[in-house]
Amino acid sequence: MSDKTPRPTLCIATLGCKVNKADSELMQRELLGEGYRLVPFDQGADVYIINTCTVTARSDYQSRQLIRRALRHNSRAQVVVTGCYAQTNPAALQKIPGISLLLDNEEKARVGKYLQPRPAGEEKEKKALKMRFKGLDAPVLDSTYYTRAFLKIQDGCNWGCSYCIVPRARGRSRSRPPEQVIRQAGRLVKRGYREIVLTGIHIGHYGLDLTPRSDLAALLSELAKLPDPVRIRLSSLEPTEFGAELLRVISDNEKICPHFHIPLQSADDEILKAMGRRYHFAQYQELLEKLRAAFPDAALGADVIVGFPGETEDSFEKTYRRIKRLPLTYLHVFSYSRRPGTRAAQLPGQVNPREKKSRSSRLRRLGRQKQAAFHQAQLGQVRPGLILARRDAQSGRLVGLSDNYINILVEAGDELINKIVPLRLSGLAGGQVLGEID
Repeated sequence: MSDKTPRPTLCIATLGCKVNKADSELMQRELLGEGYRLVPFDQGADVYIINTCTVTARSDYQSRQLIRRALRHNSRAQVVVTGCYAQTNPAALQKIPGISLLLDNEEKARVGKYLQPRPAGEEKEKKALKMRFKGLDAPVLDSTYYTRAFLKIQDGCNWGCSYCIVPRARGRSRSRPPEQVIRQAGRLVKRGYREIVLTGIHIGHYGLDLTPRSDLAALLSELAKLPDPVRIRLSSLEPTEFGAELLRVISDNEKICPHFHIPLQSADDEILKAMGRRYHFAQYQELLEKLRAAFPDAALGADVIVGFPGETEDSFEKTYRRIKRLPLTYLHVFSYSRRPGTRAAQLPGQVNPREKKSRSSRLRRLGRQKQAAFHQAQLGQVRPGLILARRDAQSGRLVGLSDNYINILVEAGDELINKIVPLRLSGLAGGQVLGEID
């Protein structure tokens, strides 16, 4: 592209999980390298990429809404739709006039080769690619975030929980070879990133598909050798995957953040069985108690699905009471969404939407109470905080992210951005945690 040629404008909108965010960063880096220029969504970009999610019916709706918004901003834009909704239900998206291209979850890594300049007046062509799953052979590129990088180490899932459509969208578990992960992590550190978040659909299965086999504990042991200052944060881990060696590695390495997000989904064993989960509540409770004893100040989070088919008022109350007693510090609460093609979609005892909404509200309120109690208990402590490249909209203070996943507002100058500094948690105000540089 010559200097006199106007640079095409680009906007990438992302829904869903950290894996999708990592995928969007990869696409953005590729296209910026080819001369595209990022613009805000409402500016009317030449190219819109909508990276969709399909974990719930609401995610589908939000994806369609974003596509239509993009077309309203620029009816002649090339609108590329990718992600899990495009993977699992391309027929629904083909009905939306104006979409230029549907890309599967593997081809999104090579989006640049599908974007070609279009002569004035030429009609946009819809093209649905054949959906397929390969190994993780796409180029691994760095994050666009200034302070934190999402590094995808794994994709896909072998579990097949009865409510989940993700295996259809992402395929079976595939791992990135450890030498590739370590090499990319080293590049991220050299580029100045201070936190690397290891992402994947099922990172507890990392390495099991490789030859020779590896595992998450071995990978973390190598990543812990990265030069200072950098820290490693884990994304979601299943409760059955905290083996003795993994816990030893985490305990022995201060670079690994004391933050564990462990999906629960329900605290009623009959519901867990119907969901196809592979543990009982007692096992989950034992794990959390073990983690709290080993890491007294750790953030402990959980996903909970409310209104799964067959969840009665009694089974919900059992879940509520049990979660209330658990040493969790925050909750992510989801209302069950019926996904065509999943086993749960055919189960009897579907819960009405009003009841799901009521139960979800109660659990979210409990989650806020647990988070507030955790913040209160941390007051007076000094935690290593990474100063992010953003300020709180109301107070104007910089936001520091502690190792144990607390956003701390601090009075500081921009020179501290992207530095890990000791932060003393000094107070609470309007649900926010205030801190001071110690």
